[in-house]
Amino acid sequence: MPKPTKSIIATAYHEAGHAVIAYLEDLVLREVSIVPTSDTLGHCRYAQAHHFNPEARVTPAMRARIEAHIMGSLAGPEAERRYRAAITTRAHSLTAP
Repeated sequence: MPKPTKSIIATAYHEAGHAVIAYLEDLVLREVSIVPTSDTLGHCRYAQAHHFNPEARVTPAMRARIEAHIMGSLAGPEAERRYRAAITTRAHSLTAP
């Protein structure tokens, strides 16, 4: 098996960030993949798609669900950012005198 590139590892961290929050917030994922497609490097697919209705009354439960989805959306880029910062810091410490 070939060694994964830094880009593939970063994609794995990114998708794992989405998946971890989905798990912690009880959001059901149908699929998580780091296999590139024509327009993505990876993806997470939720089991149910909820459609936004601006006329709907927002209940506390609905607000919590919306916040969980927002956290899940932000978790992927944050996990990838932390991975990239860690490898940059590690590379810098290896080259420092």
